[in-house]
Formats: sequence, structure tokens, C-alpha cells
Amino acid sequence: MVISKVSINFKPSFSFIFGWIMLLCIAFSTQSMGQGQGTQVQFGQNRVQYHDFEWQYYDTDNFTTYYYPGGQNIAKFVIMAAEEQVLKLEEQLNYKLSNQIELLIYNDITDLAQTNVGLGNETYNLGGNNKIIGNKLFLYFDGNHNHLYKDLNEGLARIFIASMMSGSTIQEILQNTIFGNLPPWFSEGLIQYTAEPWNTDLDEELRDHFEKNPNLKFKKFSQTNPSLAGHSMWYFIEKKYGKEALKDVIYLTRINKASFSGFGFVLGTSQENLELEWATFYLERKKLDIDNKNPLPAEGEIKIKTRKKRTITPIILSPDATNIAYATHDGGAFKLFVKKVETGKKKKILRGGFKSDNYPHDNSYPQIAFSQNGGTLGICYERRDKIKFLQYDLETKKVTKHRLDNFQRINDFSFTGNSNDILFSAQLNGKTDIYLFSLNSGRNIPITNDFWDDLQPTYVNTNGVEGVLFVSNRNTDTLLQLPLDTALPIGTFDLFFYNLKKRGNSLSRLTKTPFGNEKAPIVFGNGKIGYLSDENGIFNQYELSLATEMIRMDSVWATQNGDIVDADGFDFDSTKLIKIGQPIYKEIGIKGNCTDFKKSIQQQAAATRNSASLVVFNEKGKQKVFLSKTPFFKSNPRAYRNFVQG
Repeated sequence: MVISKVSINFKPSFSFIFGWIMLLCIAFSTQSMGQGQGTQVQFGQNRVQYHDFEWQYYDTDNFTTYYYPGGQNIAKFVIMAAEEQVLKLEEQLNYKLSNQIELLIYNDITDLAQTNVGLGNETYNLGGNNKIIGNKLFLYFDGNHNHLYKDLNEGLARIFIASMMSGSTIQEILQNTIFGNLPPWFSEGLIQYTAEPWNTDLDEELRDHFEKNPNLKFKKFSQTNPSLAGHSMWYFIEKKYGKEALKDVIYLTRINKASFSGFGFVLGTSQENLELEWATFYLERKKLDIDNKNPLPAEGEIKIKTRKKRTITPIILSPDATNIAYATHDGGAFKLFVKKVETGKKKKILRGGFKSDNYPHDNSYPQIAFSQNGGTLGICYERRDKIKFLQYDLETKKVTKHRLDNFQRINDFSFTGNSNDILFSAQLNGKTDIYLFSLNSGRNIPITNDFWDDLQPTYVNTNGVEGVLFVSNRNTDTLLQLPLDTALPIGTFDLFFYNLKKRGNSLSRLTKTPFGNEKAPIVFGNGKIGYLSDENGIFNQYELSLATEMIRMDSVWATQNGDIVDADGFDFDSTKLIKIGQPIYKEIGIKGNCTDFKKSIQQQAAATRNSASLVVFNEKGKQKVFLSKTPFFKSNPRAYRNFVQG
């Protein structure tokens, strides 16, 4: 793969962007002239831009990848992943693109929101995390390469399938000018199937529909949920009839422009029988997966009133369990509240963002955390592309303001034992690392500094061990400043620990689940650690204790009295030094209890001064919050069907 780099240094003035949009409109209008439909762009509008974009690009075999300062590492990742995914799509779909694809990479969602390209209520604005205009795919980095990888794969799949079915643009397909009698679930499902493997989240989403309606019919379900229905149908065909049969169905459908002619010829079954087989397949999986598992807690629910379709995230618990803090999101705007657990009285602390249908919605801010003594609420959010940090004193209502100007985005944070020091996960130059930051001096100390994604830092101080817990998709427990190479950071997330007293370049891997993900580490009042994992197919709460074990014995120089010294810097006669063995210890995780709920826990929190625990579920489109005086552990979940095996 040959990569060439070209710089395009310019300030994105409105006149320049206006001209570019005009060129795009002319090009797209020419392509779709036969249908008399062009790109729908509302001129006369202009988004506020907080900084200039000095674009550069890489040229490869199949892509022109545009990026700007701070995004070079993201662009390199996208190039490697995109070229790899093209080969997979060509093999899966038995089809090759004739035109090069343009990829526009934004460092974060805020920068993407500043673009004027495609401004307006376009028919080709696909929603979700990516946007396509012709053969141009717009992407942004949220600190998690797995999310970027999924968005890239979905966008490429849309462009591929658009070209495969029509030889034309994505706009015409979305305007139903090409697909003819192909149902929406066919294309949407095929896009999702080629972009993302079937996984525990999709399995649970479909299982919820069968829970509500055990007699769920594919035809009706696919009309209201074409993406999920289609993805589940393609996955079912793969498991029952094999990948080669699936490829044959796609090929015959492309030739005949009719979906069920290909299904009937290759699979030897009717549409009606295929849909019945689909329902039987997933009902049997549901019975295997969740029968005899525990329902949601019967008591301890905390009611959080909010308007319909507003999401609540995050939800945190104070160290003494007397307060919860949470943010509600509504179309890009947020409100932050603190609520008394005993009385239910709530107070609005902050509001931010703004409601708009023309901008991508950023629900990652605000990030919030209580200090270890519970007297301060830390709030991190963004305003006009600048990161703000507030310390809100819960007693005096005093607000202390800080700025974090050196980072592109803060993903998560946690207070240390000192209320003026925080641990946070931040994006800088397209990398996501853990930092120790002093709010007083503004000094930051990087703990990790590599291309792996390090998220959700949580301070822990138990049994004389002080450090930071975090989740990471790294494949090594040694901290090395390695450049991005062929090992793409797209693995599952495990739980790691870094000792803040020892420092050094060694991490402790506390979990290792190659087919599951860990998230949301917390510390209980008894000093034990809690985290969420879907290793059994459903995100449940797990308990873990920190312990130490000797991992090796090193030879070191010491005086006759046994005092260890640095031999190179020792001034005395070397004959007075002796070699002795020094044991080297490392923290390990010892698993304890866990919950066995039939629905995934979405969020969790714990009080560090007592045994209280908080969990959040999604049920029937609503978030349910439960608070217990003790952790929710009851039993050990049985092994869950391995997705690699079926």
C-alpha cells in the first residue's frame, strides 16, 4: 500500500466553503439529473467555527484521507482500517468499487459540528455517528477506536452496497429511486451485518422485543426496526446456511433486483418459512440465555422524572450515599442536577449546550464526579470548543473555575484523595491516555502514553495500596511509547491497575476476557472493586479484591547490612557489596461475587463510606435507577453462549 502525503494549508472561510458546496451540488446534480433530484443544501446558513482547519491528506490505493493538525494518528488508523475493510467487503459482497472514496476525519464531535459542508436537513444525512455525501464519508474520534472502527465500517458498507446495487450514489438509494422492490431491512440489515459482527448488545436488544411479544413476526418487526431485523436475518442465514450461501443470495439479488428470488433459489425455502425459522432460532436462543436469571430488583427504585425521549447520563452516587448527581440530555442541551436521596429534593447546578437538529448531539458532556470526602462536585464540560472544569462546593455553593486548554477532549475523570488533584482520560493528538492533573498548578503527569484506548479512570486507596483503575483495549501490561503499527487498537476492554506509589512502566491486568468487555470500575465501601462485564453475555456487576503476589526474584547489590544500593553510584569499595535476592511483587485481581440479572446493567456507582450501591437499567425505553444499602450480588452467572462459537 503506497501512501502519499500532501498539505493543503488554508483557512476555511465561508466563501471557500460556499464555493466547495457549490461544486458538490453541481457534481451531485449532474449525477442525478435523470431523476431530477440533487443534493438538498440550504444556503444562507453558516455554522459558528471556533478555530481554523488546515487540511492535509494521504493518498492510498482506495482512499483520499483528509485530516488536520492533531488528527494525524487518527488518519493513520483510519487508513489502515479502511484498506483492510475494503478487502473484507470485496470478499463478502463479491464486488469491487471503481471510484476512490474520500474520508474526512475530525478530531472530535465538536469539530464535526463546525463543518459547513452539507449544512441543512439533507436526505443523505444518515444519523448515527457518520455522514455520507456521495463518496465522501465524514468521521470523528470519540476516544474509543472501536467506535471509530464501527462507524468507518458502516460508512464503507453503505457506499459499497449503494454502488453494488445501482452503480450510483447513496442519495438515490435513500430516495428509493434504485432499490425498487427490495425492502428496507434488506439494505439496512446488510449494511449493519457487514459493518459489525452480531454481539451481546444486539442480542439483548432483539431479546427485549421477543420478551414483549413472544409471537413477534418478522414482516411487521422489519417495518418498524429495519436495521435490527435485517441484521438479525443476515446473521441467522449465516449460522443456518453458511457464509457461502449468504454470498450467493447477495449476488443473485444484485443481478435480479429482487430479494426473495435469490433467497428461494439459494436457500430452497419460501419467504414465509424463512421468517418462521428466524423466529424459532431467536426464541430458542432467548430461552437458553435468560431463563432462570434474576429479574430487576424488587425494591430500592429511585424515581428521576424527565420528559419523554430525554436520556440521563451519567448518574453518580456521593461517598456517603446521601446525594446522587445526574445530567439530562435533550437534543444537544443538558441540565445537571443534584438530588437528595432521602427527601427527593433536587437542585439544578448547571445547564449547557444548545438544542438543535442541525448539529450532531454530544451526550458525552458533562462529566461529573464527587470528591473523596463528598464535599465537592467536579464538573467537566465544553463551551465554544473550550474545556471547562468546575469545583462546586455542595455546602457553600461556591464555584471554582478551571480551564483544560491542552487537551482535545476529556472522556472521564475521578478525584484522588486530594480534592485538587484529578485523574482523567483525555484525548491529545488522536490518542486516549490517563493523566494525573493538579487543578491548582495546572501541571499534568501522563500515566499512559501510547495508541491504546485508556478510559474510565477510578481512584482507589485500599489496604495501603493507592492507584488508579481503568479499562483499556491494550494487549500488553507494560507501558511503552510505541507508534501505531499493524496492531490496531480495536480489541475488547479489560480492567487494569496502576500503582501511584510505585510508578514505573508496569501495569497490573486484573481481568482477561477476550470475548467480553469490562467497563465502569467502582470502589465499594469495604475496599473491594466492582466493575461491569458482559463475559456471560449480559452486563452484570462483578466484585474483585486487590491482592499482591511475587512475580519474580531479582538480583540486586546491597551493603553488608542488607541495604540495597545502586552499585553504579556507590562510592565504597565494591568488595563491601554483596548480591542478594529481592522479591518483586505485583497487584492481581481475585474475583468474588457477581450478579445474575436477565437485563444488562447500563451504569453503576458505589458509596466509598458505606456499602451502598447504585445500578441503572434500560427497560421498555426508560431508564430505571435502583439504590441498595448493600451490593446487589446474589449468585454466580452460568456460562453464556460464546459468540465465536455461535
